[in-house]
Amino acid sequence: MGVAYGTFDDELRAIGGIHVRIPRTHLGSTVIYDGMNVHPTLEYRFRERHVLTLLWVDTRDLGLSYSIAF
Repeated sequence: MGVAYGTFDDELRAIGGIHVRIPRTHLGSTVIYDGMNVHPTLEYRFRERHVLTLLWVDTRDLGLSYSIAF
């Protein structure tokens, strides 16, 4: 949980999220609240440090992210 200040509307908003890993799989999910909307994700982890994430931005848009931890 946290708080973000938006300069466009001069307003404080509560933000937060939760991450859940699915046992015995390479899958996980994060649900992000940006102060206005909820954005669920589906994550696939591979090679211990690599993560491919599908992000549902809104009702029509999806995003895809690839990251490496080092």
